[in-house]
Amino acid sequence: MRVSGATIVTIALLVGACAAEPGAADLELVQDPNLNTAAQVAEAVDSILMIVDSPDGLYGPEREGVYGDIRITNADSDPALELVAAISVSDHLPLIRLEQGGLPAKPLDIRLRGRDASGTITVATGGVRGVSIGDAMSTVLVPFNLLVDYLPPFVTKVTPGDGSSINGCDMPLIVVEFSKPVSLETADIRFDPPATVRSIAIDTERRVIQIAVDGIVGDGMSLSYTMTISGVTDVDGRPLDQIPLDPGPNDFMGSFVLTCGPGTSFPIVLCGESMGGPVGFWCPRGLECVDGTCVPTAGTCGEAPCTTGFVCDPADGMCAIDCRIYGFGEACPPDRPVCNDTSGTCGI
Repeated sequence: MRVSGATIVTIALLVGACAAEPGAADLELVQDPNLNTAAQVAEAVDSILMIVDSPDGLYGPEREGVYGDIRITNADSDPALELVAAISVSDHLPLIRLEQGGLPAKPLDIRLRGRDASGTITVATGGVRGVSIGDAMSTVLVPFNLLVDYLPPFVTKVTPGDGSSINGCDMPLIVVEFSKPVSLETADIRFDPPATVRSIAIDTERRVIQIAVDGIVGDGMSLSYTMTISGVTDVDGRPLDQIPLDPGPNDFMGSFVLTCGPGTSFPIVLCGESMGGPVGFWCPRGLECVDGTCVPTAGTCGEAPCTTGFVCDPADGMCAIDCRIYGFGEACPPDRPVCNDTSGTCGI
């Protein structure tokens, strides 16, 4: 469904085209609703840089130049030239109509970079491969989402996760992972049934907190509780927003049912110091003690799953945003530029 009120922006390179070159494709920009909405993306994006390319190159050097609002230039690392167009964004994301015009008759790869008001910082990205412009009008859905740095913070994992087995039948330590660095200055963590938070520690990257808690006890067979986290913000002051489709910030609320197992038979080892003093518990499975905080063990992903829209990156054991939601985008970092179509993780 098209965004109500969306502006249609027509991109056509007519130089070198036949008098009546047929065909056009409407590029409709779509968002992953688990991460952001069209309104949120439009608010953050001031303009879109569209790069049209093809696997075997689009234009030779003789076509380089400026043609009205369109440039033919080398926009990537290969020697062939691409079509580049800058598109303004108002209060709605545009519907981009790409006409055949002087485009070669071959499948097209389209990359979109959403820029902020400065025009230099990419805050959203997306793209699609293999677009063919036929004789008739067609609609192509193009993934286009905010990068994780410009999204509000999410709780991406809780360890032990729902359905896990634990040692004994009480829950003395819970580890919560966030999508980005956070501030705990106004954090409020509550449990149902009620329990007492003894202390909270945060790792050096400010993405993982460990909560020492008293009063979460099972019946010998299983243990269940609900945890609510509110008041957590990222370093820019954005509050948690676990449900983007619901207007306004949304607290994290998770319900957990765990299976009780045999108690520990080994001595308790402290995991450093927390905000409220020493925490005398082993880190849950899949985590290790680093600088006084239980954090994911590099090379493993543990038992707890990542929340929707995120995948576990075995490089550091942390939940990372699924790079596949950007389609043929550029969401991966320069040192790991390739998005794995199977796992959704970035690599080389």
